[in-house]
Amino acid sequence: MDWKASAKVQQLKVREFTREDERRVVLVFDTRVPKDDEKSLAQFEKGVSFCACLAWHFYEINAQLQFACGKLETPMTAASEIIYPALEALALVEPQTGDAGSRENPLARLATVQRGFNIIVTSQPRGSIPTHLWGKSYLVFTGSL
Repeated sequence: MDWKASAKVQQLKVREFTREDERRVVLVFDTRVPKDDEKSLAQFEKGVSFCACLAWHFYEINAQLQFACGKLETPMTAASEIIYPALEALALVEPQTGDAGSRENPLARLATVQRGFNIIVTSQPRGSIPTHLWGKSYLVFTGSL
């Protein structure tokens, strides 16, 4: 409660405090899909749409955003500076199928670097996510969309 402001206007006023790092988000879209079947590809497309909505949300609230998808990795900056490259990357993204062991895991890099709060959209099974990410990330599994 902000008692001084409440006394001036004769009604209750609430003051909100946020930490600086609460608006620092690393949004990651994992392009790997476990199987090349219709269901996996449909879930992948739902993930693309969901990730685009998240990126737009962070743009609207003027958050600091870093975006990673495939080969694109932007710096941490104002979302307004990277929103259109991020949306373009999502519009053109293709699923990476095949043997999961033959591809580099893009999530492994996130486990070692702390730049903000990670939001990861992935088609991978729950057991395949590095354990270091669970404490500092919010994971969205496309199978649950």
